[in-house]
Amino acid sequence: MATSGPFLPTSGVAITQDRLWQAFSAFVEPDDTIAIEYGTAQAVAQLTLPVRTRTLMQTNWEAIGYTTPAVLGAQIADPSRRYIHIIGDGAFQETAQEIATVIKYGLAPITILLNNSTYEIENLTHKDPPVEKNYNRVYGWDYSKLPSVFGPKGRPLGVRAATEDELCSALEAAAAAHRDGRYSLIEVILAPADVASVLAKPPMVQK
Repeated sequence: MATSGPFLPTSGVAITQDRLWQAFSAFVEPDDTIAIEYGTAQAVAQLTLPVRTRTLMQTNWEAIGYTTPAVLGAQIADPSRRYIHIIGDGAFQETAQEIATVIKYGLAPITILLNNSTYEIENLTHKDPPVEKNYNRVYGWDYSKLPSVFGPKGRPLGVRAATEDELCSALEAAAAAHRDGRYSLIEVILAPADVASVLAKPPMVQK
């Protein structure tokens, strides 16, 4: 999954999971700390990281929403590093209010929020018996507007990206916001049934 060079977007083309992780791999820099939420992000993002990055995650308890307060605490403990926070929409809804605390203390992690309107990792890993149709659906929020709701005085950045070129522009804007000491959230729009190719293969799909 890791890329060997810059990500070259195709204008107007919808983002897919595979292309998202290629863009992410090109964006991450050595010495970054990556807070990776349990689920799709944790299963795939680790395959894209360059050397000398640190990861912040948990697996034993599978407690979704963990990374939002975790990245807050980690950056308070060591504000010298750049923090990138990757989380799905469902997990984000569990602990989203901690973004207000992030902004309150002038912290500047970059949140990449995967909005596919579903807990797709659950649909993928529990094929038999089939999951009830609406059980894993996530009620949609206007995520890109939340930074301004939580902390308008901190001038946080909220941006929505649905195409490859929008994603590249959003990542550039988030990097600039980080350099200015501002929090940023990129809401990445993904198709509900789209999964990264490495997850669509056994043994990820269980019976």
